[in-house]
Amino acid sequence: MRNSRILVWDLPTRAFHWLLALCFAGAFATGGSGPLHGVHVALGYTMLGLVAFRLVWGLVGTRYARFRSFAFGPKSVLAYLRSLASRSPQRHVGHNPAGSWAIWALLSLVVLVAVAASWRELVRGPAGRDRTLLAVAAAAVAFVAFAKVLSPQYLLFLVPLVPLAGSAAASALLLLALGLTQVWARFPGPFLALTHLGPAIWAALARNLVLVALYAVLLRGLRASRTTSSP
Repeated sequence: MRNSRILVWDLPTRAFHWLLALCFAGAFATGGSGPLHGVHVALGYTMLGLVAFRLVWGLVGTRYARFRSFAFGPKSVLAYLRSLASRSPQRHVGHNPAGSWAIWALLSLVVLVAVAASWRELVRGPAGRDRTLLAVAAAAVAFVAFAKVLSPQYLLFLVPLVPLAGSAAASALLLLALGLTQVWARFPGPFLALTHLGPAIWAALARNLVLVALYAVLLRGLRASRTTSSP
């Protein structure tokens, strides 16, 4: 019987895995407030961009890159873990049930880290209305970018917040994200059916990356306001 080869991880998924690991290692090595702090911050933003890409690729990528290929419930996870102690453990092409839950936990952790980073910058500087608005706007952008990938209505949360942050660059990026959303959000059918819209899905990816850039602009403004704001 001849063994057949199955393509599991496509090139974009492999590139995501390696780049995310390298960025994490680089961010860990350059942590602290030394001369490489700028590199540390840049690697952090790159990781956020990579995750934003992976969230969209998990909806429109190849078979084993899609989230639905490793959407396992608690019963499947428990059955898989019990099988590891037997003589015939379960075999899965792609992620196994336990591994799939680790992936979901990792992606959820990115959302929490992005939101926590904005509030960390807030408490490291003087309190004030302007800095609080920046922190709230940055946290809201992180939530929309990483938790609501294909939900254009959630961008309405950002419309009153981002302009109040007082950054022309942030407002311009929000307008760009809203414009990109209009490219694909007007198509009929549920949002998850976007996998059949061909090139239109790339507008969703571009919108998500623009939101990552918007988050970076807001966080940079929050960091810069440490010395210019007064309580």
